[in-house]
Amino acid sequence: MQTPVEKIDIGQYWNVVTRRKWTIIGITLGVGLLAGALLSTISPQYRATATLLIESQGENVVAIPDVYALDTRRQEYLQTQFEILKSRPLADKVIGRLELDKSDEFLPYLEPSALKTTILGMLGTKLEAQTPERREAALVAHYEDQLSITPVRATQLVNVSFESHSPEQAAAVANAHAQAYIESYLETRGQASGAAETWMGARLQELRDTVDASEKKLQAFKEREHLVDVNGIQSLSARELDQLSAKLVDARKNLVDIQSAYAQVEKVRNARIDDKLAIPVIKADPLVQQFRGSYAQANLKVAELKNRYGELHPKMKAAISERDAAQAILANQVNSVIDSIQNQHKMLVDQANSIASAVNSAKTDVQSVSRKESEYRALMSEVETNRNLYDVFQKRLSETRETSDLATPNARVVEAASVPTVPAKPRKLLFLALAMAGAFILAIIYVILIDIMNSKIRHAADVESRIGLTLLGLIPMLTKKKSSAGRMQYQQTGMQEFDESIRTVRTGVTLSALDQEHKVLLVASSLPSEGKTTVASNLAAAFSQIERVLLIDCDLRKPAVGPAFGIESNQVGLTEFVAASTPIKDCIVRDQASKVDILVAGKIPPNPQELINSRRLHALIEKLRENYDRIIIDCPPVLPVSDALLMGKLADAVIYVIKAESTTTQQARNGLSQFGRARIPVMGVVLNQINPDRLASYGEYGGGYSVGGYGYVSQSTR
Repeated sequence: MQTPVEKIDIGQYWNVVTRRKWTIIGITLGVGLLAGALLSTISPQYRATATLLIESQGENVVAIPDVYALDTRRQEYLQTQFEILKSRPLADKVIGRLELDKSDEFLPYLEPSALKTTILGMLGTKLEAQTPERREAALVAHYEDQLSITPVRATQLVNVSFESHSPEQAAAVANAHAQAYIESYLETRGQASGAAETWMGARLQELRDTVDASEKKLQAFKEREHLVDVNGIQSLSARELDQLSAKLVDARKNLVDIQSAYAQVEKVRNARIDDKLAIPVIKADPLVQQFRGSYAQANLKVAELKNRYGELHPKMKAAISERDAAQAILANQVNSVIDSIQNQHKMLVDQANSIASAVNSAKTDVQSVSRKESEYRALMSEVETNRNLYDVFQKRLSETRETSDLATPNARVVEAASVPTVPAKPRKLLFLALAMAGAFILAIIYVILIDIMNSKIRHAADVESRIGLTLLGLIPMLTKKKSSAGRMQYQQTGMQEFDESIRTVRTGVTLSALDQEHKVLLVASSLPSEGKTTVASNLAAAFSQIERVLLIDCDLRKPAVGPAFGIESNQVGLTEFVAASTPIKDCIVRDQASKVDILVAGKIPPNPQELINSRRLHALIEKLRENYDRIIIDCPPVLPVSDALLMGKLADAVIYVIKAESTTTQQARNGLSQFGRARIPVMGVVLNQINPDRLASYGEYGGGYSVGGYGYVSQSTR
């Protein structure tokens, strides 16, 4: 059998609360009374509050920042001031000024209490001596406990509050603490101003010496390097370097121009005259051209005279002599041009080298001047920096001396603390209301937890949520009394509801058998005294109104059907039929009041299970099926013995009886699981012996039943 999953039912919890409402109310009232008694012993505490405005930017009389001021533009400044307000030096100052160590409120914190002394004495512990340091620490600790510093959000305001049993003392301490903070700031400012003035005076003399030293160093450098105007010298050197660079460019250009001609004449220096004349630069020389023409004419004249006169003619000789002279003159001019080109090339080379040397020298001079200028400017910058720093310190020292006697607080009291008239705590009504509200909530949680932890099956919701079976009906409990004959009888109070509940179970059984006929029904329970015999007897009586019914008592250990119907104890029954072959007609008796045929257990046998498991009993049940419309079998409880499981094989379905507020969920599950393992179908559950007074609180059962039409059978304890 699968264990069902329990779901949260808000309505069920509401029923629990309404059912246990007096418990909840009692707990709430009890806590309220206890809280009220406790509050009556607490002395009232009064709170007085002074409001301070902390300036985020102080007044600067001479428009300069104080040399000791914090950066008040930052949020950390205000946070720092709040922490200073909580500091111990302020507490010490106020305690001493108001002599709080003599106050009745502070005295208990200076000396150990009588209770503490007694307890330590009983434990054999020696009480430590109360030294002045311990007394002061205890005093300050209590002072800080009573003091609260609360910044006002998004403002520069801060509330200084103090709590005391005395309203006058609370106001006095709050105002004194605020004033002590302002005085502490002014004292700190004065000390910082004096320290700053002393430090700046010493620092100013050091800076004066530094300025003098840097100026002397600059003057010594100028004298050593013979500097008058560094800028003029640097400009002259730069211009000279530019001019030399331009000349060097021109010289190198001219040298490049003559380089080709020089290379050509160098190749033909020792060549014939004709090869030299092939050089363009020689050929282009005007004198060479002139002498070349003269040589050509002389050579032409020799050719003409040779053809006319011959080589020995005087005119021929004169012409040859003239030709040789012209050739010599041409050769001399060609050589002169070559020498000129070589000389010019050498001159340009020398000129370019000379200018390049001058340029390098000028560069060296310029670099030297640049180094001197850099060193000069570094020394000059050092002098100016030292002089500026000296001027700043001198100005700051003058301003500090002028403002040292001016007291400018960084805070002021916006609203002084007034003497409170209403205690701040304890807020008795609020505390009492909260205590009772908390007790009310906890009481609800308590009763719900108790209900959840209660594993007993109490109402229909438990049957469906914890067991997961169909509820066939709820049967109320009847008040029992004994008659003079010793037979159990019941008072008439509640009989209408009882009869109606039995008919409801009958209807449930009928509706459950629409698809499959349940002719043989076994009535079982987990434990004894759950009322299964009562359910079986009254259900048989209810079915007898519309059907022919046989009630069989198969509890061969503690039979109860016969006594319930008033049948004689010597009446033969099931045992005699199975064991002694007594005719079945002698074993069955008719109850005239309910019209129910009854097969009692008979004599208790030594071996009940052997009788129940006999073939003769099985055959009897099959035969009785033909003679009756409904057979209801009462059997022993399933957990103590297994008789019910053997009888379950003969039945079509099982009706499981659970005693309300007695049978636990686990007991019911254990019993049902045995039927499940044996594959015996369970039709549903009858929740028996429900307290009628609690039915309405469970929200599942109400009155208003009409009077039933049939009698009832005595309810046994089984």
